Amino acid sequence: MLFRSVNDAGSQITILGNSLFKRYQELFDIKVVLKDGEYPGDYLIDIAKLIKKIDGNKWLDFKHQKLKDDYFQNFGVRSIIAGIKEDLSSLNINFDKFSYESEIVKKNLIVKVFNILKENNLIYEGVLEKPLGINKEVWQSRKQLLFRSTNFSDDSDRPFKKSNGEWTYFANDSAYHYDKYLRGFDKLINVWGADHIGYISRMKSITDVVSKKKNYLDILVCQIVKLIKNGENLKMSKRDGNFITLNQIFKEVGRDALRYFMISSKSETPMDFDMNKVIEKNKDNPVFYCQYAYARASSVIKKAEDNLKIPNLNLSYDLIDISHISKYEWDIILKLLSWPYILKLSADTKQPHRITNYLENLCSSFHSFWNKGKDDESLRFIDENNINKTLSKLIWINSFKHILNKAFNIIGIDSPEQM
Repeated sequence: MLFRSVNDAGSQITILGNSLFKRYQELFDIKVVLKDGEYPGDYLIDIAKLIKKIDGNKWLDFKHQKLKDDYFQNFGVRSIIAGIKEDLSSLNINFDKFSYESEIVKKNLIVKVFNILKENNLIYEGVLEKPLGINKEVWQSRKQLLFRSTNFSDDSDRPFKKSNGEWTYFANDSAYHYDKYLRGFDKLINVWGADHIGYISRMKSITDVVSKKKNYLDILVCQIVKLIKNGENLKMSKRDGNFITLNQIFKEVGRDALRYFMISSKSETPMDFDMNKVIEKNKDNPVFYCQYAYARASSVIKKAEDNLKIPNLNLSYDLIDISHISKYEWDIILKLLSWPYILKLSADTKQPHRITNYLENLCSSFHSFWNKGKDDESLRFIDENNINKTLSKLIWINSFKHILNKAFNIIGIDSPEQM
C-alpha cells in the first residue's frame, strides 16, 4: 500500500494560516506586509479567492481569533492537499492513504512511544554537547528528554522532547511509524529527500524498538531533481514563492516522459531533467525510442497478418525453424529471456531504473536489427515467399512486444500501436 505523510501541525502550519489570511485581506484592498519566513507564493492568492467566494468578508472582523486561525490553517492544508492529489492523479499516481500529523497527535501515540522507550531504558533527561559548526556564544545547553540512539550506532543521542515541554519532530515521526506498525504492516519503506540523510539512523533504530523487529524500516533516499529549460537551470524556492508545480511540468512534457525519466536513474543520483530533450522525437529520447520500438514491432505483425495467411502466433510454436534466426536475432532473444531476472532484481533491490536500462538496451538491439534489414533482404522480418521463415521471426517479435508491454505497464506509460 502507498502512503503519504502530511505535516499539518506545528509552526509551519501556523505560518501558512497567517500568510493565507493576509492574502485574503489583500482581496479587500487591505494593505499587508509579509514577514520574513511567511509564504509569498501566488498559489495562496488562488486559495484566498476561494475563501472569499465562499465566505465573503466574514473573516475580516471575526472576533474569535483561534477559530479564525484554525479555519485558515485547515482550509490552506485541505486546498494544497487537494491540488497535490489532482496533480498526482494526472500522472496515475494514487496514494491509498494520506496520514496527517494532527491525527497522530490526537491518537496520543507519542506518549505510547515514549512509554515503550521508557520501559526499555532508552529515554533519559540529559544535555547534548554543542554541535559542530555552532559558535559557543550562540549555543545554549539545556536539559531535554533524549533517546539513546547511540545504542544503535548513531553518532549522538537525539532529543525526543524539548526543554519547553513540546515534542520534537523526531517524536512525531516516531509516532507516525508506530501507527503504521499498529496497523499490521510487515515492512515499512520510506522515500526521503537527501536533506534528511542525517535522520536515517535514529528513525531506523526507533522503529526497530517499537516494532520489536530488526530492520523493520527501509529508507530510500532521493536526490534533488534539477529542472532545465532552454539550456538554463530553473531556480526554485518554495519559501520565496518561486517554484514550478508538477502539473506545469506535466502539461509541457506529458505523463509518459515524466514517469519514465523520473525512474530512469538511481534514486541516490542527482537528476538533470531537461524539459526540451524529453519531448524530442529521436533516438536521444529514450522513452520515445522504446515506444517507437513497440510501434515498429506492432506494424510488422499487422502487416504480416493483413498480407499473408498467418496462423495464430500463440499456437504456432511448433512451426518455428531456428535456421531462419540470425545471430542478431539470437542476441535479442537472449535479452528477452533475461526479463524475469531483471524484473526480480529490480524488485529485490528497489531499483526501478534497472527496467529502463534494460528497455533501452533491448530496444537499441531491435532498432539496429531493423536497420540491417534495409541493406540485407535476408534479414527482413517478412518474406512473402517463405511463410515459415516469417512466422519464426514473428513469434519472437510478438514476445518482444509482450515484454515491452509488461515493462511499460510497470512504469505506467502507454504502449502505442503506431507512432
